[in-house]
Amino acid sequence: SELLELSLRSTYLCQKSLDIISTNLTEKVQKLNLEFLDVTDGHVEKLLDRCDKIIEFGLQDTSVTNKAVSKIREKLSNSLVFLSLSMNYPSVHYPFIHFTTILELLKEMPRLETFDCFGLIMNQENILKKRFPLLEINHELV
Repeated sequence: SELLELSLRSTYLCQKSLDIISTNLTEKVQKLNLEFLDVTDGHVEKLLDRCDKIIEFGLQDTSVTNKAVSKIREKLSNSLVFLSLSMNYPSVHYPFIHFTTILELLKEMPRLETFDCFGLIMNQENILKKRFPLLEINHELV
């Protein structure tokens, strides 16, 4: 039997372990949670070059940037139903993920039902809720 779900959330995996997972995880995985790990754009790119059947992808509080979000849009637009991300702000002038990138992503994800994004300011969340009224936004975030 194949591994279809994997949660490594908050497991403190090192970069070498994340490298191994991103290049060797079964292509049949459907639910993958990598939240609270030092996942990079490179990890996401390697994963999605092989694993294009993911329907749930947890990336909250990782190190992914606009580049990884673009790869998600490219590879998972027809499969993804749940996505979690973080709007990380290492400085006021350079966010890892720009709000416009989030808007572009959501426009091209017809099957997406739930989008959790930690770090959205209230105005941004309201914009998303108005533009995507059928999308559940930040349903699990407190």
